Amino acid sequence: MEFRGIPTSKDIYLEADGRKIAVVQSYLASATQEITPIEAFGTVNPVEIIRGKINYTLQLKRVVLISTQDEVDFYQLSDFVLVIVKPNYQIIYRGCEWKDISELGDLNHPCIETVTITAAKRIIVRLQNE
Repeated sequence: MEFRGIPTSKDIYLEADGRKIAVVQSYLASATQEITPIEAFGTVNPVEIIRGKINYTLQLKRVVLISTQDEVDFYQLSDFVLVIVKPNYQIIYRGCEWKDISELGDLNHPCIETVTITAAKRIIVRLQNE
């Protein structure tokens, strides 16, 4: 069964336990980094900045769960992976946890509208030229 406007590409998807569980139409990624300025007596500007933890937050739009033998309950998912495929590389977010889920209450609307997730790690994997 194919629905209009629903993502069907292999460009953005979620994995859990090594298998693809959902496709995503689009995403908005943001990263924040904790920083601590080190100031010295008598100076106006910091003499050094200590970089801290990076926090990754992603907003996923139109998430469609893929039908599998065992049904997936997105609300029970934990420690999953987001894969974003680009022409020569992949961006992989690991250690994902959902933070906020918004669904549209329409029987003919088989996707989750918006999911906000956090990720523990961001990795770039270069792909071999084929």
